[in-house]
Amino acid sequence: MAGAVVAGAGLVLAFSPSEAAPTAVPIPTASMGQPVTPDGALQYTVTSFECGGTGAKGHFCTVGLTVKNISGTATRPGIAFARAQDAQGAEYLPDAVAQIRAKSALLNDLPPGTQITDRLIYDVPKAVTPTTLVLRQSPPNPAIRITLTKTPATP
Repeated sequence: MAGAVVAGAGLVLAFSPSEAAPTAVPIPTASMGQPVTPDGALQYTVTSFECGGTGAKGHFCTVGLTVKNISGTATRPGIAFARAQDAQGAEYLPDAVAQIRAKSALLNDLPPGTQITDRLIYDVPKAVTPTTLVLRQSPPNPAIRITLTKTPATP
């Protein structure tokens, strides 16, 4: 019984109104074509965005981007750093199988001072069109939100 009283007191203290609730840190927003560096190691520039083709979940949306290694060590960008979001906030990860089939350079080490131009491939439901791309190298690192606008087709 004494243990229950002590545990209960701890709960009261843990949720005391005198402690301020944590506040969410807003994610900075950038535009397509604007170089951004969310983590200090890699610089990203989103160059294009389009949807089309048939995917297993609906259709493919691709985000063209340039990635530059601005650190002093080789770094693998990978594909998990970029989550596409739709207008309702649902998130989508790049399609790993599509990235491998496309021989994505994002899956390779990027030497210091070099850059690549590649694309992220998302397989999303047919009714979905991503509106933003959230770039974050890893969860504890800061993020940057890029507003996506469809790139007009070239004649």
